Amino acid sequence: MSKKNIMVIGAGQLGSRHLQGLAKSEEPFTIAVVDPNTSNLEVAINRFKEIAGYERHDLFSYKSLQEIPNLILDVVIIATNADVRAMITKQMVELFEVRNIIFEKVAFQSENQFLEIIELLQTKKIKSWVNCPRRHFPFYQYLKEYLSDKGPISMEVNGVDWGLACNAVHQIDLLAFLSGETRFQVVENLLHEKIYQSKRQNFIEFYGSFSGKSISGNHFKLSCEVKKDDGDKPFLTHQISIQGETILIKESQGVSEFYKEDAKIPYRTEEVKMMYQSGLTNLQVKQILDTGLSHLPTLEESFEIHKPLLSVLNEQYFKILGKRINELPIT
Repeated sequence: MSKKNIMVIGAGQLGSRHLQGLAKSEEPFTIAVVDPNTSNLEVAINRFKEIAGYERHDLFSYKSLQEIPNLILDVVIIATNADVRAMITKQMVELFEVRNIIFEKVAFQSENQFLEIIELLQTKKIKSWVNCPRRHFPFYQYLKEYLSDKGPISMEVNGVDWGLACNAVHQIDLLAFLSGETRFQVVENLLHEKIYQSKRQNFIEFYGSFSGKSISGNHFKLSCEVKKDDGDKPFLTHQISIQGETILIKESQGVSEFYKEDAKIPYRTEEVKMMYQSGLTNLQVKQILDTGLSHLPTLEESFEIHKPLLSVLNEQYFKILGKRINELPIT
């Protein structure tokens, strides 16, 4: 039986971890990795070869999509920066027969890009998801079930330098997963009146906080402050509140604490085991190939989850600079 074809577009930090995850797959694959940067390809291939059993797969590297022979692609992982993702997606589906796509986030930089790509993939009958992987974590799957009959959820995320523009989608998606709702409206904007340069060249970042709420009363508040000292490490905590109970989640410490109302000492703790991309991609791809489904949000669901972020950041950009832009330079 011929091997299934997997493609990873973008061989940077995250793309190379996707490759490592694919190397762990028990099913042998033919894998194509694409990146115009030769150094990125070399690092990604070396990381792939660090994984025991990588030899069961056939790995090929390319600098452009146009170099690749015509293939039926069973799964494509698009791990490029967000500014080129829509263009790359359109090129790819014109060149190849594609069955399934996993997009990295921020998936796209505008609502119009989302709508354009959603329509394109629906026309071509291509299934797609956005990589918000906390939905795979055993602790959050347990928490979803634990919270299922306990009324509206309030979630506060607080921390320093955790990349609000880049990573807020992960946090809103977590509340969407726990609550079962994907539509949130921004109800408060306390972002700093300053645009910061992102760690990634040509992209921007925001600090401060903003809040959103669903029609059923599920609520989030995301706060990200500037680190005060160069030696400070980025961190964040989640505080989830329901009627009569608060759950404090410290992912970096691998623990969660459950408190009864107004208690200062937790009545129980649970382990929070983090799962990194190099140990997730194999599971994500296997689930898609075996079932045609995924724990990840579909592109259509994630569009709704991206909306409050794109809305508040676009308004803040206009408030500070006094001009509108078609695509917000976040990734």
